[in-house]
Amino acid sequence: MEEKDETMAEEEKKAEEPAEPMDIDVETLDAFVVEDVTDIGNAQPLFSNFTSEDWMLLSLRFECHLLCHAFRHDLNDSDRPSFIASHLGFYYHKYFKKQCDLKAYGLTETTELIELVQDTVELTASSIFETQLSEDTPLDNFVRLTEDARRDRQLRIDSGDESAKLKFQRQQAGQEPQAWPQQQGKGAVSRAPAQQQPPRGPYGGNPAYGAGAQKRPAPAESPYMPSKAARPAPAYGGAYGSGGAPRPYGGPGYGGGAAGGAGGAGYGGSAYSRR
Repeated sequence: MEEKDETMAEEEKKAEEPAEPMDIDVETLDAFVVEDVTDIGNAQPLFSNFTSEDWMLLSLRFECHLLCHAFRHDLNDSDRPSFIASHLGFYYHKYFKKQCDLKAYGLTETTELIELVQDTVELTASSIFETQLSEDTPLDNFVRLTEDARRDRQLRIDSGDESAKLKFQRQQAGQEPQAWPQQQGKGAVSRAPAQQQPPRGPYGGNPAYGAGAQKRPAPAESPYMPSKAARPAPAYGGAYGSGGAPRPYGGPGYGGGAAGGAGGAGYGGSAYSRR
């Protein structure tokens, strides 16, 4: 009885111990046979050897696939299932709100970009951009395609094929991608970013003269400025030439005084008479 209990205790102890991870070479494993891309059987993901270039190609595969199906779904026209390759930049920006920079992939032509992911999208004989995968393709398949393409590229590089090397440019933080150099879609117009206009005052005038504008401070008094005290204005028709006090309107202002002789009369008097 005691021996039986000891045997059962040893079996339970072995069952509780974690299993040792299997020795699996990810390079020799078929990427399309793996059930879980996050664990190939030894707690190692299928994408463990991905570089930054592989992640960029994975993203490009998935986005091009979505773009083809989204365009077909939105247009809903059997006569136009997709668009031509030269319009790729326009629709890529329209759907994803970002630029697809060819120079980031070290390329200058759209056809070269499509060749990088030709296992997902392709160009038809009439240069129509189409996907090779169904609409319900799981995301895991894009990881498998990227891993299979990485192995093939590495095999070519090891064989001495220099053209298989990728020449991607890593984008620095804060750097804006360059605009798409290819022809854009119908009706696309390149516009400069609108400049922010200052707030307008009432009646469309300068905001400095609008409501709530700050008034200019009054100038300080200067000792050289004339005094603004009220002065008594002379009565109209005052004495000219007489040197006397101002006379009322219509008084003998003209012709009197020294210029007109003593006792000069009003306007038209002896001041202007002939001698």
